[in-house]
Amino acid sequence: MPFGVKNGPPTYQRAITKAFREYIDVFMKIFLDDFIVFNDPSTHLEKFNKCFLKCGEYGINLNIDKCAFMVCSRTI
Repeated sequence: MPFGVKNGPPTYQRAITKAFREYIDVFMKIFLDDFIVFNDPSTHLEKFNKCFLKCGEYGINLNIDKCAFMVCSRTI
């Protein structure tokens, strides 16, 4: 996004929310520029595939150097 765009962040957030609206709170969380895909290991790759297809459909580019895949988290 070019520097100096007055409404850049809200426009970006609206576009991302529109792209992933059917997945938000089902198996995905979005906070600013962070996407989190959560589910059980047996369906994890299927959910990733859905997210990647949406990225392609809406022209969303991911920086592979900043991505982390298949990270396990446990709550105490």
